[in-house]
Amino acid sequence: MFIFSRIAIRLGFGFIVMFLAVSSGWSQGKASIKTISSYSYRTDFEFSDEYQYLSTDLYLFNAHKFTNLVNDLNPKAKKNPFWKKVDREIIEYLLITANVKDVKYFGGDLTYPIYNFKADYLNDDGYRVQTDDTDEVIRIFDNLPLHPQRGSIDGKIQGEIITRNNQDRILSMIADQLIGLSELTNPTTASFALIRELGRFMKTSTTKNLYRFSSTIRLYEGQDFSRRFYSIDIYSFMPSHKRHLALDTTLLGAYFRENADPVISRELLEGMIPYHPYPYFAVVNYKSRYVSEDLLADQINAESIQSHRQKIKKKFEEGTIPSQSTYIQEIHFLDFLERYLEFKTQVNTYRLNEKNQITQDISNILFLVADSYRRLQQEFQRCELEYASEVAYQNSFREKYQQVLDKAALHLEINGPLKQIKTLDTYLSLHEEQPVYQFTSKDLETHLDVLQALKLPDHQLNSDLARQLTQVRQAIEEELFRQQFVQDLLLLKHEQDFSVAMQQRDLLLEKLSNTHCQPCRTRVEEDIEAFNRRYEQYRAAKLARELTVLQKEARETLYFASFKEHCMLEILQDRFPSEEEAPKHIQLLFDNLRNLVVKRHILEELLERRYEQVTSVQNQTRLEEYRILIRDLREGYQGMCEKLSDLCLCEVNR
Repeated sequence: MFIFSRIAIRLGFGFIVMFLAVSSGWSQGKASIKTISSYSYRTDFEFSDEYQYLSTDLYLFNAHKFTNLVNDLNPKAKKNPFWKKVDREIIEYLLITANVKDVKYFGGDLTYPIYNFKADYLNDDGYRVQTDDTDEVIRIFDNLPLHPQRGSIDGKIQGEIITRNNQDRILSMIADQLIGLSELTNPTTASFALIRELGRFMKTSTTKNLYRFSSTIRLYEGQDFSRRFYSIDIYSFMPSHKRHLALDTTLLGAYFRENADPVISRELLEGMIPYHPYPYFAVVNYKSRYVSEDLLADQINAESIQSHRQKIKKKFEEGTIPSQSTYIQEIHFLDFLERYLEFKTQVNTYRLNEKNQITQDISNILFLVADSYRRLQQEFQRCELEYASEVAYQNSFREKYQQVLDKAALHLEINGPLKQIKTLDTYLSLHEEQPVYQFTSKDLETHLDVLQALKLPDHQLNSDLARQLTQVRQAIEEELFRQQFVQDLLLLKHEQDFSVAMQQRDLLLEKLSNTHCQPCRTRVEEDIEAFNRRYEQYRAAKLARELTVLQKEARETLYFASFKEHCMLEILQDRFPSEEEAPKHIQLLFDNLRNLVVKRHILEELLERRYEQVTSVQNQTRLEEYRILIRDLREGYQGMCEKLSDLCLCEVNR
């Protein structure tokens, strides 16, 4: 048996490629097939721990050149000195296989054929290798899980020369794999596909036909994975005795430098690698991450969520979901969708009531809508904290949560009350993140107005939302009192100048008319009442002093008025004994005098009046009465003097 010796090259976190250098044992010459690593590139992209799956593509170029390669190694048969040909083994096939270590889905190590090229011996004309120049790519693995500790797959690609003397090697390889697969306790679709592929390989071997691997090992057919280019390695085959012919990879290198996420195809590689003498092949690795299935928020129901729960559980048990953490996040997101359904139900109940006027009091319905919406927001915030360092959450689940929240927000754009619920939630979130003293009083007034708009039903007072609302409202009210009223109340309390204090009181009353803070109103009004009592005392004392002065002046005025009254009456009666016969203007003077007499009597009564309780308002009224009567009496007599000069003779000190 002639076996290709193996050369191992590790691709970081990828597939370990091992390929062939043909031993010279089957040829009289010393030549062998050597494998040359012609190019290697690994992307600079930083793969997170989510990328736990490997896909590997194999591109074989110039397969028809295997004939040249084998014949260049195997010169025509030489005769011995006795003119007899030397006995030699005849090559039947060039077999290329893939071997993977410790694949748990297949019960351990796995070896399966990739190519089996038929070699026809043409006697003195050498060999003709039947190859497949198809343009297709062979996907060796499709989303094969990487080893959780190593982050790589231990594997190799190897070649063997199959001769007429070692054809049982093929049967032995197939038998080993079938025995291993038969021991699987829970065979997968991929296991059966591999059994089918081994059967096809055996059939082509018995019929001496070309074999080419066609059943990619797809462990998670139809599952959602996000795939990204990881690395490429290119190997060329040459006879060992030939001078090395390097592949020109200048164009290929430039392409990778210019493309962060390159797209690989046979046409691309063939067009950028101008190499033709012998076969060469490229191994392209991709890393994939599990992507959670998209569920449209407006198309889900309780049944679809439950069905998806079962599907998620099955995926986790099968290993499609790579980690316990990702599985938990899937379950949490389904819980979140159930909360969203509860929210939609509450909104629909509100809209139905609004349309049909089922009940006049909608406070309880609005509270339930607000409570459901708040729970959605809080669940999202909890995930933000719990999964802050989880790559799967940041790359996939976070966007899903946000999409559901956006849908929920749209349901609150129907009318004013629902819009206010969304604003209320925004303000509650703000006050969870920032202490109240970081807000201006204007902002706090706006927040409080919205927070007070949602009525708290009595039977909901112990709910989480009610407690949070109450707590935030009280904190805002305390801060508003501190920002808007404390300083002014101190000034009102300690200001000695009552004229300044009155201005301060009026300013406080204006602020009260513009605040939504009811406790502020109560506390300020109490302080203003205390100030008013103090001011009343001050004012009463001041008026009492003024009244004393005016009463003294009133008594002097009574003396003045009595004298004037007596004196002027004598003068008028002396000159005009009969009032009826007096001129009209004199009659008017008699009337004025009588009016002044009436006012004198009123002033006398005012001085004699006694009060059980006298308020500042009553004192103010008495002061005004005194002032008016004193003024009227003095101005009245002065006016009579001016109208009739004889009356001016009545001087008090005469």
